[in-house]
Amino acid sequence: MVTVENLFPYLRPEFIFANRSASVDQVRTLMLLHRIARVPIIDGSGKNGEPGGRTCRGIVRMRAFFDRPAGSQAPLNLEEVMTEAPPEISVDEPLFRAVERLRGRPEVLIRGANKLLIRMLTPRGLADWLRAYSEPFLVVEELEKALRDMLRPFEGDTLCKAVGVERVDLMNPAHYRDACDKLWTMLSAVVDLDKTVVLNVLNSLARQRNALMHFRLDDRDALNPYLRQFNELGSRIRRTVPVRTI
Repeated sequence: MVTVENLFPYLRPEFIFANRSASVDQVRTLMLLHRIARVPIIDGSGKNGEPGGRTCRGIVRMRAFFDRPAGSQAPLNLEEVMTEAPPEISVDEPLFRAVERLRGRPEVLIRGANKLLIRMLTPRGLADWLRAYSEPFLVVEELEKALRDMLRPFEGDTLCKAVGVERVDLMNPAHYRDACDKLWTMLSAVVDLDKTVVLNVLNSLARQRNALMHFRLDDRDALNPYLRQFNELGSRIRRTVPVRTI
C-alpha cells in the first residue's frame, strides 16, 4: 500500500515552524531565509531536541504581509497574521486520504509515528510525487504512439501480412517488434539505425510494459535504463513522423 511516508523523498526534508512566542519578524525571517511561503505555529516539542511539535495553533503565510491596507504603519502581531491550523494526516495513512485532505487546501501537516508533526504536504510536493510515479507510464505510452504513427501508412494488407492485424490500434508490443523487423527498409525514421539494437529495445518494451502493471516507485532504478532508451527511440521517430492530430 502506498502511504503518506512514500511522499517524503519529494517533500522538503526539514520541517520549518515557529512557536507562539515568536515575533512576526522572526516568522518572516524564517520564510525569507528558507525560501518558503508558510510557517506553522506549533506548541510543544519532541524529546531530546526532536523536530516538530505536538499542537499546531495556526499558520502564517507570506501573503499576510502583503495584504495589509496601504499605508498601514501599526506593528503586526502573530495573532493578526495567523490563520487556522491546516488539517493533519498520519504518516502511515493511505496516500489517497492525503490527496482528499489536500483537495482545495494549500497544505496538510503530517504527524509521525512518534505523534510529532514532522512534515508539511503541499500541492507542489504531491505534484512532484505524481510526476515521478507517472513518468514510466508516459514514456512507454509516448513510444507506443510514435510506433503506431510510424506504422500507420502500412495499415491494411501490408501490415496484415507482417503481423496479422490490419490496423495499428490493434497492435501490441510484440507486433511492433515484428512489424519493424519485416518492414525495416521502408521505415525511414529508423532505417539508418542498427536493426538488431532497435529490435532488442522493442523486445524490452514488451517486458517493461508488462512490468508496469505491477510498478512501484522502488522499481524506478531498474526501469531507468529502459526508460532512457524508450524515450530516445520515441524522440528519434518523432523527428521524422509527425504527431497524428486526428
